[in-house]
Amino acid sequence: YSNGISWQSNRRKGKSYSAWLQVRIQRLVGPVLPLIVMWIVLGAGEQWLGLRPEMVKVASQMALIPIWFLAVYVFVVVLVPLTYAAWKRFGFLSFAVLVIAAIANDVLFFAADLRSLGWLNYAFVWLAVHQLGYAWRDGYLAGVRQGLSWVLAGALVLVGLITIGPYPVSMVSVPGQEISNTLPPKISMLALGIVQCGLLLSI
Repeated sequence: YSNGISWQSNRRKGKSYSAWLQVRIQRLVGPVLPLIVMWIVLGAGEQWLGLRPEMVKVASQMALIPIWFLAVYVFVVVLVPLTYAAWKRFGFLSFAVLVIAAIANDVLFFAADLRSLGWLNYAFVWLAVHQLGYAWRDGYLAGVRQGLSWVLAGALVLVGLITIGPYPVSMVSVPGQEISNTLPPKISMLALGIVQCGLLLSI
């Protein structure tokens, strides 16, 4: 939603893509830098106070887990001119193509054991969810009825995937779990994203 508004405003003002991207990246990365600096200081302090290195390592991983998504979102932002143009020209078809690509990728991941291709779903899954932001901006997801229909559709698919399909129940990676829904992303994450979008837009 916000990327669509920002990019459209940038085009109206006649500014360049590089100028727009620089501002968007600064807004994304800026708040993260104090967190990283603070945690470096805390980590060093914990070591100095005698905490075991394993404890500091686990605490650091837990504190910085949300940052992994920043890399994905920066990738999504870089492609906004393309995804926005695709939305304006093709509408929901631009969403459907990404969904189909994610499904095909998962089929190859499981049926053909092409595990390396699974990493392409970082693009297919998260760009598909991102397209829903444009749909929301253009009024296609407004209202309780619309939102709940997306919740129901996404929930039915998600339940089917984790009960009938080969997808685990946990939506985050769990130690010892052979298959992860997030590493790389699977269509189960896309279904969950649709449920969450629908819930938020139903409030």
